[in-house]
Amino acid sequence: MIDSEAISCRFLRSVAEVPQDLWNALSGPQPFLRHEFLKALEDSGSVGAGCGWHPEPLAIYRGTRLSALVPVYRKTHSYGEYVFDWAWAHAYERAGLHYYPKLVVAVPYTPVTGPRVLCGAERCGPDIIHAAAHALRTQAAATGASSVHWLFMDAAGRETLESVGFSQRTGFQFHWHNDGWSSFDDYLAALSAPKRKNIRRERRQVAEAGVRYVVHEGPVRHEALWDIFYDLYHATIAKYGAIAYLTRDFFSRIGASVPGVVLVLGYVGTAPVAGALFFRDDTTLYGRYWGDLPPSPASISRPATIRQSIIA
Repeated sequence: MIDSEAISCRFLRSVAEVPQDLWNALSGPQPFLRHEFLKALEDSGSVGAGCGWHPEPLAIYRGTRLSALVPVYRKTHSYGEYVFDWAWAHAYERAGLHYYPKLVVAVPYTPVTGPRVLCGAERCGPDIIHAAAHALRTQAAATGASSVHWLFMDAAGRETLESVGFSQRTGFQFHWHNDGWSSFDDYLAALSAPKRKNIRRERRQVAEAGVRYVVHEGPVRHEALWDIFYDLYHATIAKYGAIAYLTRDFFSRIGASVPGVVLVLGYVGTAPVAGALFFRDDTTLYGRYWGDLPPSPASISRPATIRQSIIA
C-alpha cells in the first residue's frame, strides 16, 4: 500500500523540541544519534552559541505523524567535522564569496558512519530522503548558507543523495572486525608470529609496570571519575596541539544518561595514569576519547574550548 499522506518538513532550534522517546524511536541503536547524546552536547555548551555549531534539527512529517529526523547544524567554521574542506573555504574566499555559514548533517565531533535521516526500524524511503535534501537546499538558499554537507552517511543514504545531484567525497577509515574469535588468544593466533610477539611484550610491560585497569559500565555518575577522565582528555589535547571541543559538564551528562557508556581507567597504586572512553551498542564498540597523564597532573595544559571569537 502506497502512503499517500503529504510530506512536510520543519526546522527546529534544538533536539529538546522533540520528546526523548519519539526521537529515540527513530534514531536507531547507535548511541551517538540518541536524544541523550545530542542533548548533552547542547546542554553542556559543547555546541550552540559561541561554538560555531548551531543546532537546526529537521523534523519530517507524513501528515501529522513524525516520520523522520535529521541532525542538522549551521556551521560557521570547519572544526570538529573530521572532513577537511579548508581548500573549499579558501577557494570561496579567493573568489570573493563567503563559505560560512554552511549546513552540515552530522553528529558533532564524531566521525562514525551511520544513518543521517533517522526513520527508526524501517529503512527510509527515497521520498523521505528526497524531502530532506530539498528542505536543506531550500533552507541554505533562504538563510545564506553556501552549501549542504552530509558527513559519514551510510551507503544507502549516499546512493539516494547522489540520485538527486549531491556529489560524493571519499575518505578512508580503519575498522576492526571480529572474525569469529571467541577469545583474545584466538585473535593472537590469527596474527603473524612477530605481531603476536610484539603484542605480548607490550601487555607484559604494562603488567610489570603495575598498571591495573578498572572498567566502569554506564551509568557512570561518580563525578570524581569524570574529573580524572577530563584531565586525561586534556592531556591528549595538549600532547597533540588539538582543540578541547567538549566541556567538563558534557562528560557528566553522558555518563548519567547515554546507554552503552564504558569508562576504563588505569592506575598505578591509587594514582590514575591512563584511560579511555567507549560507547557500545548491540554490535559495535566505539572508542572515542583517551589519554595518559604526564608525571605531574599540575603540568597539564588545558587549551580553551573553541569559541566563536577564536575563529571569527
